Amino acid sequence: MPVWQFFFSHIILAILLCILNCPNILSDSVGYLEETKGNNSSLGFTGLIENFSVTPNYKPLEEQFAPANSFIRESCIQGTHDRHAYVTLLYGSSYLLPVRVMMQSLRVNSPDNFRKIVLVTSDVSENAIAQLHSEGIETRKISSVNNPYAKDSKYDARFDEVMAKLTIFNMTDLDSVVYIDADSLVFGPLGDLFHCADFCAAFINPCLFNSGVMALKPSRTVFEDMMQKLPILPSYDGGDQGFLNSYFSSLYYAPVFDPSSENGTGGPLRRLPFGWHLDHILFYPRFRWEIPEKPCGSMKIVEFLGGPFLKPWKWWSYLICDLSYVWLEYRMQLKFPYPPGYMTGWGIFLRCVCIYLLAFVGIISLKKRYAYPRILVTKFIDMLWSYMPFREEILWIVMELIHDRAFLLFCLGLGFFLWVLTTAVSCMLIPVMLPPWRAAILYLHYKALLFGYSLILFGLFCSSHAKSSDFLKWKGKPFTVWMESFVWIGIETFFAPVGFYVFWHIPWKTAFQKALYGLFTIGFYLCVIAFMFCRVSFLWLRWGAARYEAQRARARSLPLDEGSNNWNVDITDSRFKVSEPSTSLYVSPVMSSFQENARKRAAESRSPYKTQQS
Repeated sequence: MPVWQFFFSHIILAILLCILNCPNILSDSVGYLEETKGNNSSLGFTGLIENFSVTPNYKPLEEQFAPANSFIRESCIQGTHDRHAYVTLLYGSSYLLPVRVMMQSLRVNSPDNFRKIVLVTSDVSENAIAQLHSEGIETRKISSVNNPYAKDSKYDARFDEVMAKLTIFNMTDLDSVVYIDADSLVFGPLGDLFHCADFCAAFINPCLFNSGVMALKPSRTVFEDMMQKLPILPSYDGGDQGFLNSYFSSLYYAPVFDPSSENGTGGPLRRLPFGWHLDHILFYPRFRWEIPEKPCGSMKIVEFLGGPFLKPWKWWSYLICDLSYVWLEYRMQLKFPYPPGYMTGWGIFLRCVCIYLLAFVGIISLKKRYAYPRILVTKFIDMLWSYMPFREEILWIVMELIHDRAFLLFCLGLGFFLWVLTTAVSCMLIPVMLPPWRAAILYLHYKALLFGYSLILFGLFCSSHAKSSDFLKWKGKPFTVWMESFVWIGIETFFAPVGFYVFWHIPWKTAFQKALYGLFTIGFYLCVIAFMFCRVSFLWLRWGAARYEAQRARARSLPLDEGSNNWNVDITDSRFKVSEPSTSLYVSPVMSSFQENARKRAAESRSPYKTQQS
């Protein structure tokens, strides 16, 4: 294909990408939502389904999440809102978006006038603080608290800054504090928690309470006592939660908090009912919440516990976790649903343009007149090869083992490697906090481009190493090879999104059914990939064998002239091996040295005894 056609195709793909991202570019540049949302009101689950086809039907879930009672009891604290606050902790800027989403769910489902404060450490940027202020959220800078469990075997590096959570016990300018972790969502009114007790927490684990949601009354005496006992008391997880379980060890025997009862509040310690703090994993066994109103209480707060890999703000969590879409709804209610300075419309567009340019340079470097990038890469590989020990022996063994039909297995292994590589690179190029529909667009774009180029280069590699004795002669046209390769590129690119679409529109009843379907889909996907590479490899190898046979036939009809520059003739074992001259401007010294060694080995292998016998 001529170079101008490649350039023209790249221009078309760039225009297509610009059209796909145009609403996002315009909205991101002015700091508003995408055009599909229209205003700052909630899309709702129905709106998500109508606007984004990958979103599953969650209407029953929405009904369960509706607040059971919007009334907030404020009889004792009415008029004193400045002395009570919802508090969370922010260290670094990676949790800025989760903090904002949690506060948005708090504003929607607990519409009171209590203060909202974010404790920020020294590593939080000023832009992040300014964004919090623009949404009516107060910030307080705090100093880090040294973690004495750093040398413990159960210590996790992400607990370096989390010990600063203990600072909430020293906020003595407030009468009461309701602490909520950033990776949580609020689904009911929380004003009653300000009546709870001196310290309240929920037991998600039957024997251990979780520090993700706490209601307390700050006390300098308690805080100083904590700082003294911090190096002494054990922590089962190497963090603040294990320390607090040791410090408030008698909470297990405390009475349960019940705001509807006269004797259900107050005192030194209270256990929060189960519904006040839920782990999101409890939803997944049957894809519904099975929580009785009595005695667990209505659902108030859900926390996305677990490792950071499947947090709902990461785009790949939508492939597995249903509740990530619930978190996404509150995110889309924000005025600007991205952290400050995050790569949005124009940044993604420029990244795609860079990928286009690199791919274009790679394609034109295959041409003789534009071979300089290929020459530089070849020189770099040869430089690395020159420092490799036993390089000649390794190359000889590989060339002896990979021959005839064994070369097809080598092609299959190489094809799977290219598939894994292009899939990984396509996923790595997607910004982590993108919404799922934009991540899907970018994945399709990157995967089609990278996998398409790699499959074409893979086919060219196969055809250039084929021999006439290995495969059947070609009976079709070269156009058939190219067209079928492009068809397989389209099948592989769209197989995963289509399977994902079907995956989310099946009404699953249990997690076992969903997991079984996922395993079956992945297995079938791998079988399709294996068949694709078998078919593509065989097509290109047959085409290469036909081209090689045609070259040999054309060489037999020409007179052999050792002084001619048109053909290179090597005589080894009384067999003619004729090949066309190299079209490259640079000949690899690795291959030239290997050819020289091959001639020497062939000459040494011919003994005088065998010559006399012959």
